Amino acid sequence: MFSILVAGNGLAWETEHAMTMDSSRFKEYSETEADFVSMDRPESFTMLEAADTLLMYETGATGPHVGVVRLGKISHIRAGKTEIAFCFKECGPARSSTVRIYSDALVH
Repeated sequence: MFSILVAGNGLAWETEHAMTMDSSRFKEYSETEADFVSMDRPESFTMLEAADTLLMYETGATGPHVGVVRLGKISHIRAGKTEIAFCFKECGPARSSTVRIYSDALVH
């Protein structure tokens, strides 16, 4: 299992501090594998913290590094009413064009 977090704001992943995402996007395009994860049950976040994570930008986003995908691990997930905060430790980058080439294989 792995997670993909996608942001439309081209600066969303450009920090080394705690990152945030809108809680309305949580599990937005998830399959049944994510059914056990719930914002109401913080203990369910441990599975997300164990999985590899890709941080990407949406097509059409603008910013200095929108073509970069970051591979790493998320930790210290905290769910609020409107946002989810987390820390991210990057292992390495990839080009978004490379990830898009293999996108069909990633979802099957």
